[in-house]
Amino acid sequence: MATGSIEIEATKCIVLNTANNPLPIPIAKIEGEPPREEVRLRHRYLDLRTDFMQRNLQLRSKMFHAIRNELVEFEFTEVETPTLFRKTAEGAREFVVPTRQQGKFYALPQSPQQYKQMLVAGGIHRYYQFARCYRDEDSRSDRQPEFTQLDMEMGFATAGDVMNVAERVARRAVEASIAAGVLSREALDDAPFPIMNYADALNRFGSDKPDLRYGLELVRLDETRVAIVVPKGGEMDALSGADVGIDTSDAVPLHFSWLTPSSDASAIEALNLDSIALNDAVVIIENGDATRCSDTTLLTSAGRVRTALADTLQRHALLQFDDRSLKFVWIVNFPLFERDDDDTANISSSHHPFTAPISNDEAILRSSNNDDELLTIRGQHYDLVLNGVEIGGGSVRVHDAALQRRVFECLKLTTEQVEEFSHLLEALEHGCPPHAGIAFGMDRFVATLSHCASIRDVIAFPKTAGGNDLLSKAPSSVDDAQ
Repeated sequence: MATGSIEIEATKCIVLNTANNPLPIPIAKIEGEPPREEVRLRHRYLDLRTDFMQRNLQLRSKMFHAIRNELVEFEFTEVETPTLFRKTAEGAREFVVPTRQQGKFYALPQSPQQYKQMLVAGGIHRYYQFARCYRDEDSRSDRQPEFTQLDMEMGFATAGDVMNVAERVARRAVEASIAAGVLSREALDDAPFPIMNYADALNRFGSDKPDLRYGLELVRLDETRVAIVVPKGGEMDALSGADVGIDTSDAVPLHFSWLTPSSDASAIEALNLDSIALNDAVVIIENGDATRCSDTTLLTSAGRVRTALADTLQRHALLQFDDRSLKFVWIVNFPLFERDDDDTANISSSHHPFTAPISNDEAILRSSNNDDELLTIRGQHYDLVLNGVEIGGGSVRVHDAALQRRVFECLKLTTEQVEEFSHLLEALEHGCPPHAGIAFGMDRFVATLSHCASIRDVIAFPKTAGGNDLLSKAPSSVDDAQ
């Protein structure tokens, strides 16, 4: 044993199997540079033996177990929903599966969203499952083509009801992490999670998933300029826009300025900023052309600068915060619609097309055909953010079939696309009660609590950023008969 508390005297040794030598991955404590990720994924069965992966997967198991216990106490029912679904215009690109019926395909579900709404229609008023979900999107450090989410739905529930349960679930998961020795008891206090409006988050932090472990709040100077006061920034070399990840190309006409007390004292004084010390620097991000760069782009660019500044200042020991503390925050009152990234002449759902508007804005949704007016509608959508990472998101759902059809109309879905949702619309027409829910991205949640930079470190057999399984060499070709 690792403790050394039990001594074993060996009288015989039998070799059960041999291993090639040297191993592609060292199993003992690694000295120097760790193996490249490609090597780790190619020989994952060896990588899983390391203390690092053992710790992560054991924590994942303990978190899942703790969450299940919490939901059982709340009298939730665990229900499995089908993996073979049908293609719908829900949002993300889907994986399709051929069938024995000529020209007919299944689609793997992006989430159990439609099934869980039909479960509520069927009288399952407290549902959950750890669901496998599939989206044919570009992989990133926090995204995989297949992933696990904790899926929950509650009948006759408000946003507050769901948020209260979700907060209990999140705390139970944190408690499991503390018990496993991954987090300290001081990582999370007992105060309720704060709630912040989407507009406030964007204006103060330049993000709808702000990291609240540090300040560096945005200061609005005027319609085209945003400033960030950089504590002790005068003690370091000036940074450029490229240093903090801001795009100052002609395509995105943003201008970046770094002002220091030693060389720009009069310019800083003219800004009339509150609470600025003598050795503080000031960063200014300016929109050079409002016709080509929206105000939202200006704010989100400033938000990326804020994050990059925090990393840079921490490396220079000029900004200190406990990077192992946990700062949860709820973000609410998102816009129901947003401009479509691929087709700016149209609008798309900012969450998904089943999110209900807030009651004060429902009249606009039912009556207006003006996209600019529709973009002012707020949705009953809520995200749970932890240390700048969105770990969960949900909403109150549309439970009225006529209103759901109206949402589809605003999104300019064709008759054929609306027909893809006929099963859900029929369920809503048969007395479906009001309902709301949430889904936690469990891979992302585990990675955040275990301080892993990539969700691939908390998944037993993940794909690469390109969607390939280096271990089994998937995807692979199939023969003509298949």
